[in-house]
Amino acid sequence: MKAEFLLKGINPATEAPLFIGELASFEALEHAELPAKPLILFIAGDFSALSPDDIGRTAEKFLDKGLRYLCAWGPDCKRVHDIFDEVYVGDGNEPYKFNLMTTWHADDSFGEALWFFLNCAYVEGGITDAASFAVRIGNPPESLPLLEAISRIEEFQSD
Repeated sequence: MKAEFLLKGINPATEAPLFIGELASFEALEHAELPAKPLILFIAGDFSALSPDDIGRTAEKFLDKGLRYLCAWGPDCKRVHDIFDEVYVGDGNEPYKFNLMTTWHADDSFGEALWFFLNCAYVEGGITDAASFAVRIGNPPESLPLLEAISRIEEFQSD
């Protein structure tokens, strides 16, 4: 079960390639082929039924592939954020030689969280070759297909 990402274009705010994926399951994300790194990831879904091990395996895979920024949205997104942070910290021996930024958007609408990802999530330190990945898993309540949401992104700008 391979997940494929569609190259949507260039994110005008970060000038990074922007890939999108509409996935049926969180498991599909774990098996995703990632065509670029370092990575900036927006993940939207209902995470309440996922085990910590499922989330941890995906976090490890994405960190090993160069994840530098995670934005999580949807039911139980704070737990996703926390587990990604826990995997990053590990046993304290600094297995990853880069900084990771994570955010969760439990109190934001889907559009507001996506707007934040597109306009505020970037890799610090002068890295210009990062790629942005926006992923929607299933059809979480109050979300839109990513292509539609991105085409309407200015409607979601926070004041």
